[in-house]
Order: sequence, then C-alpha cells, then structure tokens
Amino acid sequence: MKNISKKYLFYGFIAFNIIAVLYLYFSDYKIEPKMLKTLINTEYFLTSYIVYILILILRGLTLLPGTAFLLAGIYIFSFAQVFFAIQIAIVGYCFIIYNFAHKLNLGHDNLSDSFLNISSKIL
Repeated sequence: MKNISKKYLFYGFIAFNIIAVLYLYFSDYKIEPKMLKTLINTEYFLTSYIVYILILILRGLTLLPGTAFLLAGIYIFSFAQVFFAIQIAIVGYCFIIYNFAHKLNLGHDNLSDSFLNISSKIL
C-alpha cells in the first residue's frame, strides 16, 4: 500500500469517528453505561467475554499498555472474570508467538554464531 493511501485511510478513519460522535451528540442519543453493563453481563455475556479476550490477545501482541483494558474490564466484568481473561490472553499470545517462531525456524539450534556471541556478552 502506498503512503498516500495509508494517509487517506487514517484521515478517513479520524473523520468517520468525528462525524459519528457529532451525530450521536446532536441526535440526543443517550448512551447509559449502566444499561450497557447490564446488557453485556446478561444477554451477551459469552460474546462480550470472548471479544474482551481477543482484544487482550491483540493488546499483548502489539505491546500496548494494559491499564486501560484492565480498568474497562473491571468496570464491565467482575475481578475474577478479568483475572481469568488476562490469564487466557497471556497463554493465547504466548502460544501465537511460539508457533510463529517455530514456523520461522527460530530456535536455539538455528541461531547464528554472531547472535550467540552477542547474547553471551550481555548475559
């Protein structure tokens, strides 16, 4: 993808979000957090929990700070549910990284001598 199209995609995403927020603001659409929390915890609990775990896995792969995701999760779910979601996500993204390393033949046997020399100096 060229840099120009990435730039248009980024600015289009920003413009779409601004237009959506302005539309919701001027249409007097009321979003109540208690209503959303009740809906997520009752009718769509399993779906929202799986989506939360997938978001945590993506967060782990991209190395984003986890504080915002932790606080949002504690607001929506209970502390124990958030704890288990984080543990599942950690196992999930470690498994993904391990499988990618295995597919790319990145192991201790396949490392070059120069890399091993550098790592031995560091350790």
